[in-house]
Amino acid sequence: MDDAASTLIGRQVTLTGHFDGPVKVEAARQLAAGYELRARLGTGQLEEVVVPAQKPQKLLSELGEATAATRPADPELTRLLVESARNRLLDLAGREVMARSLT
Repeated sequence: MDDAASTLIGRQVTLTGHFDGPVKVEAARQLAAGYELRARLGTGQLEEVVVPAQKPQKLLSELGEATAATRPADPELTRLLVESARNRLLDLAGREVMARSLT
């Protein structure tokens, strides 16, 4: 089996023209003129689809582009977000305590 097809196993891909949304590739089998991919739909249903021989490589390149576009969050911005949420929770808790003491 081709490395590209076997690399797709376990990954979530979009097979435009075959399925409405992303699917998880569970198995790949080489055929004479392409590959048979067994994919699990978002509903949990297992479906099989035959794709041309070039499709696995194209899907991998698309996955690479998506991965390259994803970058880690800025640690300082994440810290500020968490600190802001903490302060809001403390403020709400303080208001609740004050409201209880007034009644």
